[in-house]
Amino acid sequence: MKAWMILLLSAVMLAGPATVLAAGSVSGPIDQIGGSVQVPAGVTVSGIRMVGGPVTVEGTVTGGVRVVGGPLRVDGQVDGDVHLVGGPLLVGPHGRILGTVTLVGGPPMLSPGAYVPHLLIKPGGFSWGVLPWPSLPAFVGYGLWMGWRLAQWVLFLVLGIAVLALWPRQVEATAAYLVEFPGRCVAIGLVAILAGLSLMVILAITLVGIPLSLLLLLFLAAAEVFGKIALSLLLGRRVLDLAGRSGALPVWGLVAGSLVLFLLGLIPWLGVLVWLAVFLFSLGVGLGSFFGTGWNPFAKGAAS
Repeated sequence: MKAWMILLLSAVMLAGPATVLAAGSVSGPIDQIGGSVQVPAGVTVSGIRMVGGPVTVEGTVTGGVRVVGGPLRVDGQVDGDVHLVGGPLLVGPHGRILGTVTLVGGPPMLSPGAYVPHLLIKPGGFSWGVLPWPSLPAFVGYGLWMGWRLAQWVLFLVLGIAVLALWPRQVEATAAYLVEFPGRCVAIGLVAILAGLSLMVILAITLVGIPLSLLLLLFLAAAEVFGKIALSLLLGRRVLDLAGRSGALPVWGLVAGSLVLFLLGLIPWLGVLVWLAVFLFSLGVGLGSFFGTGWNPFAKGAAS
């Protein structure tokens, strides 16, 4: 199956319904995973919690708004606090957010006339403190976000080079597994997310299970990072092939591939879909190949 078909399939599998409320209506809280949420002008809702999709507020939200992994656009009024993780905040000229806005890993973009009195920027979870808006220029917040994203890329690149130097054969085997079984990687990634989250919640219920829950989280994170290194290497080699540099060292493939993923992640809206697809592939190939040790593409008949 072609890579672009797998990416499209991943987006479709993750996408949920689009929630668009009728004008003039009043609704309770909205809880949704995937898809999109739109609150038109004249509509009032008591709160929004959204994971993995865009949210647009042109009406009124009397409570708070929590969005993870998706952009948030406000051109209406939000009375409560706003928590946004992994997506940009866009506030239009008529947008008013009366509570405290907390951003983790996303830039604030405010139009002239927007009212956001309290903005808390936490790139990667490290608080920069409550920033009075609009006394701070917009480019400062965007600069902080861009600096954090660059630091993340450099950290991943350094880690990837170290892993490639220590376990080159395992990284190559993981990349070959992704080429051979792309659909299987997506399926494994989806199952791992659903089963892993469920198991971590069950383990975390008891004090005895909390350490096991943390170990499971670390294991899944390690598999995702290892898989992403292999994915970056594979993507970078394709880019170098197109540039006529087929014989370049593997490290240059890692640099090129990770840079492409970094740049795609900066694109509004598309960046979220790219992140989700990369996360699925990386987790799936890391677990499916068991860090490149569970499948040997160099052995005769390995693909059978």
